[in-house]
Amino acid sequence: MVGDEWYTVDVEQEDLGRNPERREREFQFRIGQRTRPSARHPERNEDAILVDQEAGVFAVFDGVSGLENGAGGSAAQMAKEHIARLVREMPRQMSLVDVRDYLVLAAHHTNETLWKHQRERNLEGLETTMTLGCIVEEHGSRCLLTVHVGDSRAYVLRGRSTLETVTLDDSLIRSMGLDEAGMKQVQKRLSNAQTAAGLSPEERRAFRFRNLITQGLGYESIEPHTTATEIQPGDRVLLTTDGIHDNLIQDEMEGTLKSSADVQQSADNMVEAAAQRSAEKGDRANPDDMTTLVVEVVE
Repeated sequence: MVGDEWYTVDVEQEDLGRNPERREREFQFRIGQRTRPSARHPERNEDAILVDQEAGVFAVFDGVSGLENGAGGSAAQMAKEHIARLVREMPRQMSLVDVRDYLVLAAHHTNETLWKHQRERNLEGLETTMTLGCIVEEHGSRCLLTVHVGDSRAYVLRGRSTLETVTLDDSLIRSMGLDEAGMKQVQKRLSNAQTAAGLSPEERRAFRFRNLITQGLGYESIEPHTTATEIQPGDRVLLTTDGIHDNLIQDEMEGTLKSSADVQQSADNMVEAAAQRSAEKGDRANPDDMTTLVVEVVE
């Protein structure tokens, strides 16, 4: 567990090739994080968290579980370390588009590394999700850029308003023949469903098998998804692995996020609530690794 920390992140939008040490603008953020292993394997945690305070980058990884060889946890750690190195090498003077392209290439490079390692060592299940956020300032506005594969999620809470889902899972929802707006509506409906009652047959199948992903780092090929969302001081960015959003409905997550002004307390409360739900009997209960990362942008 890591307590509340104040980070200063310098972001400057200038042409590539300028002095990478030069800084003209600053913004700050607070961060709280908590991760907890599954009750099914308390001796190991197959999730991982990355925070690079200088680059303004933060990410969660969720290794493929269910295998006794522990490859999922290895994949999450390998991906974290590989992405962390590439982020450290990322030039700071880049536009939002250039940052996006760099991080997408980083995802592809990490995927190829895991895939090659998996094939060379005949190691089944060396695969992981990744949801990465990067706070970028451009033209006087702050933006949350996300790059993700799999079903770990990014959300934004605007002040005291409604928690908005930023990412769309790589799950069975994507095989339902819907446009993006339709898929987002289905994901929102499933995210607030306590049971499968009242769902359509296709939605019930997606709800029942919501832990299945259609791509992740370590696959033969991937197509990372990106989003760009404007954020303001006071907004909170939330990253979760599915051990959180499988157990808790989105309304519960929103309430927990709003329950404390302290971002670390919010992260702790969310993991504890998910752990309690996972021990119950019910359609949402899922004993899994649980990870929450809360980032609040401040002046």
